[in-house]
Amino acid sequence: MADRTLSRTLVRGTSAERAAYTPYPYPAVTEHNTGYVFYETDTGKEYQWTGSAWALVGAQVNLASDATGQLPFANLAYLNAGTLLGKSAGVAPGPPVQISLDTTLTMSGSTLGTTNIKTYTSGSWSPVLGGSTSESGQSYSQNNGYFVAYGQIVTVAFIIIFSAKGTITGNLRLKGLPYAISTFPGGNVWAPLRWYQWATNWYDVYGLGGQGNTYLDLYGINAAVASAHAVPPTTTDVGNTSGLVGQFTYLTT
Repeated sequence: MADRTLSRTLVRGTSAERAAYTPYPYPAVTEHNTGYVFYETDTGKEYQWTGSAWALVGAQVNLASDATGQLPFANLAYLNAGTLLGKSAGVAPGPPVQISLDTTLTMSGSTLGTTNIKTYTSGSWSPVLGGSTSESGQSYSQNNGYFVAYGQIVTVAFIIIFSAKGTITGNLRLKGLPYAISTFPGGNVWAPLRWYQWATNWYDVYGLGGQGNTYLDLYGINAAVASAHAVPPTTTDVGNTSGLVGQFTYLTT
C-alpha cells in the first residue's frame, strides 16, 4: 500500500502578512501533502496554499458583516477571534475560544430555530428599607447592594444601616431589587434576613416578594406577640441606627 501519511505546515499572521507571504518550496495540495495553511489572527479565517495562490478554506462568514446577525447553524464550525466560521467537508474545527456577551444575542438557524442567549451581568443596586406606602428623609451609614444575573437567575446581596430612618409610612419593605420577580406561577420569593439593632425584639425576620415586584414585604416573629404567627414590622420597630442584611436568589422574567 502506498504511503498515505499527510503533512501540513501551519503559519499564523495577519491578513496583510498572508498577502505578502509566498511559501517555499511552493508545495501544492496532493494526496500525500496538504501543503501550507495560513491562519489570519486578525480575521480568524484560514487559507490553504494551492501551489500558486492562497484559497479560503470552506464557506467562512464574518458575523460583523452580517446586518441581521443570523447564520445557518447547520454550517457553523467554530468561533474564533470574533468571527463565525462556516464548516466545509473535511475541515476540522478550530481551537476553542471564550466569548463574553453584554447584550442579548439572537440567532436563528436551520436546525436550532430562533434561540435567545441570555447574558451574564453583574453590578451594584441601591437597596431601600422603606414603607409599603412611602418613605422620606432617610440617610444611611451603609447602603450597598451587589447582584449577579445569569439569564433569569438573579442573586443579590445587600447591607443597609440607617444614620437617620426618616419618615416611614406603612409596613416595612425592602425596595429596589435590580430585576422584577418572575411572573412564573409559584415565582414568589421567600428570603430569611438578618436584622440589626432594631428598636423591638424579634425572633426572626424574612422577606416575601410577589410576582412582578421589585420589593420584598418584611414579616417576622415578634417577641412581644403571644402567638407564633408572622406579623409585618412597622416604623416603630426600627430606629436611627437600625439595619438589614441579606443575600438571596430569585427568578426574574
